[in-house]
Amino acid sequence: MKPGAVYDGQLIDDELYFELGRFAEGVRILVLSDSCHSGTVTREVAPAPAILGQRPKLMPDAVAMRTYEKHKAFYDQLQRDVLKAAKATGKAVVDPDAALANVAISGRLTTIVKKFNPSVILISGCQDNQTSMDGDHNGAFTEQLLKVWNHGTYTGGYASFHARIRARMPASQSPNLFTLGTAGKFLAQQPFTV
Repeated sequence: MKPGAVYDGQLIDDELYFELGRFAEGVRILVLSDSCHSGTVTREVAPAPAILGQRPKLMPDAVAMRTYEKHKAFYDQLQRDVLKAAKATGKAVVDPDAALANVAISGRLTTIVKKFNPSVILISGCQDNQTSMDGDHNGAFTEQLLKVWNHGTYTGGYASFHARIRARMPASQSPNLFTLGTAGKFLAQQPFTV
C-alpha cells in the first residue's frame, strides 16, 4: 500500500494478514471485528440458518457477486499484487488455504508470511461459520463489549475480557479469541492499555 493513496474496495483476507505480518517483532496489534464469518477474519464459510428474530449483518450474495463482477479486474489484480509484494520480501510465501491446516492453537489461520513477527489478538463477533447480529445501536457483539468494558472500569486480561463478552451473547453467535505470533504476555494485559 502506498502512503497517501486512496483505496475503495473490500478488504481481502490475504491483504490484511500480509500487512499485519510486516510489523516488527514486539509490536502488539489488537483487532476487534464485529462482522460476519469473523472467527479468524479469513475465508467465508456457509452461514448457519438464521434464527427467528435475529438479523445478520451480512452482505447478500447477489450484492457481493455484483460488486466482484463490476470490479473483477481490481480484485484480481489486488490478489496478484499481494502475492508479488509477499515474494518481494524474500520470505517464503505460504498459500493461505494450505496454511489453514497447519495451525495447532486454533485449527485455522490464513497467512501469507512465513514468520509472524508482531503479537496480534483478534476478538471477533462470531465464529467463521456464523453471522454477526445487529443490536439496538451497534452490532450485538459491540454492544456487549461496551457493557463489559464499562467505560474503562473493567479489570483483567484479554482472555477473561473475551470470556465475559462471550457469556453475554446468544448461543447462535459465539465471539472468537484468535492470536497470531507470540501473544501470551499480550493476552494477560488489561485491554486497551499501552
